[in-house]
Formats: sequence, C-alpha cells, structure tokens
Amino acid sequence: VPAVKGQRYVVDTFNQTVRTFLSSDTDPDNHSTGDNDADDVNTLAGTGGLRGLPDASSTKLSGSRFAYPMGSALSPDGNTLFVADTFNNVVRAVDLTKHTVTTVAGSPGQAGYGGDGQAATSALLSYPTGVAVDQGGDLFVADTYNGRIREVIGGTIYTVAGTGRLGFSGEGGPATAADLYFPYGVSVDASTPPNLIITDSFNHRIRKAAAVSPINPRTNKPFDARATNVITTLAGTGDQALADGSATVQAQFNRPWSAALDKTNLYVADYLNQRIRRVDLAAGSVTTVAGQSVAGSPVGGLLGDVGPADAAEVNGPRGLSMLGDSGAMLVADSFNSRIRWLGVTQAGIQRTQINFDPTNLAGLSQPQSVTVSSTGSGLLVMGAVDLGADRDNFYLNPAKNSCAQARLEPGSSCSFEVAFQPRAPGGHTGSVVIPNDAVGGAQLVTLTGRGTASLVSLSPPAVAIHQPANAPPAPAIVTLSNNGDGLLHITSIGLDPGTSPGFSQSNNCPSVMTAHSTCQITVTLSQIAPDDKATRSGMLTVVDDAAGNSVGDLNAGGTSQSVPLTGSLAQSMASFNHQSMTFTQNLGTSGVTETIMLVNTGQAPLHLSAIQDEGDFSQSNNCPMVLAPGASCAISVTFSPTNLGERDGYVVVADDSVDSPQRIPVMG
Repeated sequence: VPAVKGQRYVVDTFNQTVRTFLSSDTDPDNHSTGDNDADDVNTLAGTGGLRGLPDASSTKLSGSRFAYPMGSALSPDGNTLFVADTFNNVVRAVDLTKHTVTTVAGSPGQAGYGGDGQAATSALLSYPTGVAVDQGGDLFVADTYNGRIREVIGGTIYTVAGTGRLGFSGEGGPATAADLYFPYGVSVDASTPPNLIITDSFNHRIRKAAAVSPINPRTNKPFDARATNVITTLAGTGDQALADGSATVQAQFNRPWSAALDKTNLYVADYLNQRIRRVDLAAGSVTTVAGQSVAGSPVGGLLGDVGPADAAEVNGPRGLSMLGDSGAMLVADSFNSRIRWLGVTQAGIQRTQINFDPTNLAGLSQPQSVTVSSTGSGLLVMGAVDLGADRDNFYLNPAKNSCAQARLEPGSSCSFEVAFQPRAPGGHTGSVVIPNDAVGGAQLVTLTGRGTASLVSLSPPAVAIHQPANAPPAPAIVTLSNNGDGLLHITSIGLDPGTSPGFSQSNNCPSVMTAHSTCQITVTLSQIAPDDKATRSGMLTVVDDAAGNSVGDLNAGGTSQSVPLTGSLAQSMASFNHQSMTFTQNLGTSGVTETIMLVNTGQAPLHLSAIQDEGDFSQSNNCPMVLAPGASCAISVTFSPTNLGERDGYVVVADDSVDSPQRIPVMG
C-alpha cells in the first residue's frame, strides 16, 4: 500500500507482520530501482513468525499478533492502515499516529457469518482476504469464504454483495442477490456512492457492483438514495484460462486475486496466470502488462528485473497498489517473496532537431549537446546511442556520450555531443538514434548541415620590389581573397624563415574570413646600399583550411598558398621594337622613313647621352635626355644611297643602362 512522502506498507503474510519501508524517492508515482540501500524496511505491527489472536482491546504495535494477514488498505487521511487478519477472521486497524492496533470488524478466532445491521466487532467473518476504504472512510471487506462483500459504516456492518452461496449468478440484478465464488479482493473508485470492483476469484471474473450503499433495514431502501447496487461482469468469460481481448467477450483469467484502479484503467493480479493484466475501462479491452510464465503453471519465475515488464516473470502475484495515475504500481510477487515495481518509462528529449552552421569540408562544427531525461515513473534503460543516417558527415563524440547503455532513474538525465564534419559539399541530413525502453520506443534526433568550401587567391602571383637610387623602396600590396562560399580559417601569414632576408610583412587579415571577402598583406623591402647589386629573394606563405584541409601548420595537413618575392636596386633598361632594319632604295633618291621605338623597360630613369647614325643612313629623334621607366620615344631612320651596291650601317644609342651602347644594324 502506498502512502504520501514515499512511505510503503506491506502485509508480510507468512511472517505474521505488517512491514513498512521508506522509498528514497518522495514522488509517490516513482520508486527508485537502482539503489538497493535506499529503502529502510521495518516491522510496523506483529511479532515476526508468531501467529496469534488479537487482544480484545487496543494493543501496542510491539505486542500485536496476526494470523496470516492477506490484505490492507489505507484511510483517506493516511492515518489508519486497515489489515485483513485472515486466519483470525477479523479486520484490524493500525493507528499510525497513536501506534496502536484494534479490531474493527469480526470476532477474533471465530469463523462464520452473522451480525449484519449490528456492531461490526460482534459480527462473524470467514477468512476475510481483501479490504478497501472509500473516500468517506467507509470500510469494505472481501468476506471470502462467506462469498460476500461486507461494508462497515459508523461501526455497523452490512452485506452489500453476495448471497453466501458459492457460485455464479445475478448478472444485471441486485448485488446482494448475486452468487460469488470465493471473492479474494475488493477495491473502490472515487465515486459517491462508490463502485465496487470485486475479484470473483473462483468464477475467474472481475465484477462491478455499481453505486453501492447498504439497505437500511428500517426503510428497506439504500442509505444513499443515489445507489443502484447492480452487479455486472467487467472482464472474464468464467473460463479458467488466459486470453487478452474484449473484456467481457474474450478475456480470460485464472484465479484473479486482487485489483486496483487508477483514473482510466483497472489492473488485476491474475494469480495463477502469473501475470498482471490491464482492463481499459473506456475501450473495454484487456491486455497483459507484466509476466510471461506459462499460463496456469503453479510455478512462475523471477526473470526480467530492470527491463520491459511484459518480458518479465512473476510468481503468484496477489497484491497491487497504484502509485498515482501514471500506471506505476507496486506488485506483491508472493512466491518470489518480493515487492516489485512496475511502471511506465518515458524519455524526454531536450531537442529533436539540430541545424548546424555551414561548415567547411573536413572541418568540424561547434559540438551541440543533447540531454535525455527520464520523465516517467520508472527506470529508463538506454541502448547504444549512436549515429543513424549519414554517418560519414556527422560525428558523435564517444568521450561525451553518457547515454550509451545508461540506466536512468526517474528525474535523472544523460547527455551526448554531436558535431557536423562534412566530407562533401552541399546539404546533408543525418540522425542520432536513441534506443530505450520508453513508451513509443526509440527516439530520433534529426541533424542537418551544409558543407561549404573556401577558395583562396593571392594577387599578384609574384612580387618584385625595385629600390630607386638613394631612396627607400615602396612597399608592395598582396591581396588575399576568399572566393568560395565557406569560411576561411587562417592559421598563419608569414615569410619563410631563413630564405627571405630583407623582407617583412604586415596585414589586416582576420583569423576567419567570410565568403567572398578580401584583405591586404603589405610586403616591405629593407633599403639596399647603392653599390649592392645583389638581388634578394623570398617567399610569402599563407596557411589556412582551404580546399577541405584541416586548420593547422603544413605538417598537420593545412593548405598553403605562396607568392615569390624579389628585391633589388632599380635599373634602367633600353629596349627597341626593331633589332635590325633593311631598306631597298634607288640611287640618288630618298627612301621611306622607318621608325625605331626606344622604350625604358627598367625601373630607373634612362639617361641618354647620344643617338647617332653611321653609313648612308640618317636619323632624327624626339627622345629627351632622361627617359622615365616605361616611357618611350621615336628614332626615325632614312636611307639615302650615294653609290650602287649594298650599304651597312648602325643606329647607336648611348645611355646609362648596363648594356650601353646599343647598336641596331641597318642594311640597304
């Protein structure tokens, strides 16, 4: 029998005692299963192993004796525990506040029938097995061997069901005109007047006496005018067998011992079928919720603790007590000498959908945590929590998975971490499967993410810095661009050590570049002495996660992009569009003028000292004394022969470039 604040009461029949234990869980719907030391079991009443008659008056708990007590019920206020002291043929009241035991119905040691309409303590009972208490505090007794249900109101006892003949009859008629056959159990609902649920054990039926109120002998009418006192069969065909199905048409029981109600269902301890059965009062159907021993077998089993109830074994279940309205209950598993908990397990998932931010190929997103809670009234047994769909693109961290094979007490939780690691571009959908024994089975967390890739370019692809005479060199700008649709994670930007003397760099690049963004790297060359003709070389290198490589240095698999660097003193260089010229001309005439373009392709100004012609050729030009880098000027050449035959000559340019003078052959 459950009470408030986790207190439980057990009628320990063959020990002739009433025991009590305090559950470690104060929620009356729950009962802890993982910690066997959480419950402190004590004897509340009775002398262990010693049966005997009760005293005629009130007895202290420590001195009380019972004789094979078989049923109990708690008063609505929780202060009195009523006990069917079966072999003493009485009902006892254990006052939980005064710590006394008194007889409230029956004559100690005397079996028989009598006393209706009189004081309950002078009445005769015959092996009372079950008791129940309604919302008003009235006591109902399964007077088993008398084939009756008795009610005690204000200390007076009445028969409310059964004729005393052992058999089956009376369907649809007055409950007091119906035959019962060893009714072992009785329970009541919260109605006023109450409906009685009778386990008519040897008739293998569950029967209902509706709106019960005793008959007032003075008026021959029920004390409560609302009473109907009509009896019907709720479940069972009367066959001693096992069958689920429609309650009244198909369901079969084998010596049902007791029953208990919650708001929507009736639960039955089906004693010789070694099962706990559920009668859905709204649907009118019967199902098995616990037990799998061979139907009708005198020997049950004990397998299945901490697992699905319908796969477990019980052995001679006799008593049931509901723990609230969740479907959780305590079962007196009699021949296993155990009190067993049976309840609904439920799993609460903190989130069932995770949408990851776009993540670069082969990168790893920020991990996301999922919490699983045991929200039901029973132990939640977890399976191997793991990835389901698309295992290639998602990652479940085994070091951060406390849910795999976990056993969660009610109210406790576990968690796991999952991340997105795309191996291919585009959208991906995966899942985490959370197998457990909760109602509805395994849960699923859906995972979505989009694989992206960065695309890196460096412009210009090569850098040459030329220092003008007697002036510092101008810095060069390299533009780093992320042209892809993913983030670019930059590990480092630097110059190759030992191979880039004289160069330095600075930049405004962030550690993470968004898609289609740019930044600048400024490369500087230290000033070179005027007489230093050596060319400096170096390498600018960017390490990142472009093209699906992990962020890190090169040895860790990162991607690198490089720009070669050169640096030197600026020099002038004379270049020409013609390397030679050929004319054909008649003697004594002036030919067509041809033009030679002089271009300064160097980095320093070109200082011209002279432009001359040789032979039967003449030249004119518009060249300045100083030709700037990239600038050009024209040299016009004319052939005027004075003699017959071939003539050779040159156009000679003298300047300050390294290959001066330059001589362009002219023939005519």
